[in-house]
Amino acid sequence: MCEGQATDLDFQHVGSVPMEEYLTMIEKKTARLLEMSAVIGGLIGNATDEQLHHLQEFALHLGLAFQIQDDLLDLTAEQHELGKFIGQDIVEGKKTYLIIRTTEKARSPEHLHLMQRFYEEKGLGSENIESMKSMMHELGVFTDAQLEINRHLEAAIQSIYSLPQNYYSQMLAWLIDMLNQRKK
Repeated sequence: MCEGQATDLDFQHVGSVPMEEYLTMIEKKTARLLEMSAVIGGLIGNATDEQLHHLQEFALHLGLAFQIQDDLLDLTAEQHELGKFIGQDIVEGKKTYLIIRTTEKARSPEHLHLMQRFYEEKGLGSENIESMKSMMHELGVFTDAQLEINRHLEAAIQSIYSLPQNYYSQMLAWLIDMLNQRKK
């Protein structure tokens, strides 16, 4: 987890980041914490090795979905629900799923120029947030992020279907549902 957080901080000092490196970072930063929690719970509950594997898979996908959703909410949530100003990641120059996917998809001179400024200036002023949001919408980046979130949530659901169906697996399903409804 500490390595993932350190990598996230290191990303602020480099140019573009490949999606694979970003996904590795969020796996270490967020998903591993959830994995450890799920595995410890399974060990306390005398889970079999197979059940521990399914709990680990559940938590990995839940963590990845959570972090990508966090990136998406930074630009799509209502400010009063989010609790911070919309677009904070853009202002801080964070290399999020949205930024990396936008970099991959940007082709027009206007889009390329805006992304170049983002990287050179290590973020953009709040006056550029709407331009970034508009570009991301135009490129389908918000849709891509939601599809990736959905893919991980579905994988998390599939993992818990392999567990005994009881109160505890129902609580894991509830957790997935709550994450899917998250607005902040």
